[in-house]
Amino acid sequence: MHLLVEGLNYRGAPLSVRERVFLSGEVLRGWLERLGAKPALTGGAILSTCNRTEFYLTAEDPGRAQAEMEILTRDFEAPAEWQQHRYRLQGPEALEHLFKVPSGLDSAIIGEAQILGQFKAALEVARAAGTVDSNLDFVMRRAITVAKRVRSETGVGRNPVGFGHAAVVQARAVFGSLDGRSALMVGAGKMASSTARLLAADGIERIHFSTRSPAKAMELAAEMPGGVVALTVPFSHLDQIAAEVDMIICSTSAPDYIFTREMVQGYMRRRKRRPLFLLDLAVPRDIDPEAAAIEDAYLYNVDELAGIVEQGIRKRISELPAAEAIIREEIDRTGSDLVQARAKPVIASLSQRAEELRALQLQQSLPAVVDPVQREQLEQLTRSLTAKLLHGPIRYLREHAGDETAARMAREMFDLGRQDEES
Repeated sequence: MHLLVEGLNYRGAPLSVRERVFLSGEVLRGWLERLGAKPALTGGAILSTCNRTEFYLTAEDPGRAQAEMEILTRDFEAPAEWQQHRYRLQGPEALEHLFKVPSGLDSAIIGEAQILGQFKAALEVARAAGTVDSNLDFVMRRAITVAKRVRSETGVGRNPVGFGHAAVVQARAVFGSLDGRSALMVGAGKMASSTARLLAADGIERIHFSTRSPAKAMELAAEMPGGVVALTVPFSHLDQIAAEVDMIICSTSAPDYIFTREMVQGYMRRRKRRPLFLLDLAVPRDIDPEAAAIEDAYLYNVDELAGIVEQGIRKRISELPAAEAIIREEIDRTGSDLVQARAKPVIASLSQRAEELRALQLQQSLPAVVDPVQREQLEQLTRSLTAKLLHGPIRYLREHAGDETAARMAREMFDLGRQDEES
């Protein structure tokens, strides 16, 4: 069995190319059906995200498999661009890549968590399409296990590396937990909406959305998961809601401050010194920076979050050697397991053949009526003798699992080929 990877990603292919080879839904399932129809491929799965489209393949003859892929990928919307930007990996390089992808080590943001779920989904879709053979299923499941090891045994995914994640970390530092908390999101910026989704995932109870376009506010509220109370607020009611919520997050293009120092002071008096978390993601700023001096008001801006993000990236990069050591260890282990797996069919046939001969000879040698105790003793004796006789050949087959000559000799010596034909 040969493992192959063919694909392109954010490193070598621009977004204009990646979006033209993106595969999802029925289109993805159609491509899987075509993989399954290729005789040179024994297994196939496809991972397609905004950052990559990759084919994971198994084949007996890698040359024939690549020739089949050459023909298949001509049907992309951008076949010339695919050939220009694609990479082809096989053997240990393919296995290393397959382990790094779900671990987040090959991502634009090192240690991103989303890719593991996408990888799992790719395996499930391919299983449902019937295109995953036992070898590909084994290595993809092992890749998921490796990713979990990397995440649990290293700090690759533990430090915030996005503004939204950094904001959640800072909010937790203020409140301890976001359970039962509420927020006011002012503006429709991308960072604000992504921060809202992260707050929702972290347990926030209620989010109010306010934009100059009521339709846009309703659209943002509709994106929230079911467990979060999502409401819309007119700009004219900001002052009332701002005094009630625990967090205010701003991301507008307003030329002047939406929240002045005096306004924040008024909120704090009405809140009776309950902490207020203020996050200003706008440039120019939406919240008067002097509000940071107000007691129990915690104000952060993009520059301060950038420092947290940069620190998180440095920490994740420092964990790469430990993560890569896990990858190397698992590559060696998986390579050994795959080699050992090659010997299993021959060993199973040999054991089955020996058991059939043992049972047949015992049946022919015993009289029609025999004492049950004696029969059991003879059964144990013959099983023990058979196991001892097979010990040497089985050990040899395991030690030479990658040697086709050893497997062929075993089949010829023990007449296993005829047994396979009869079965």
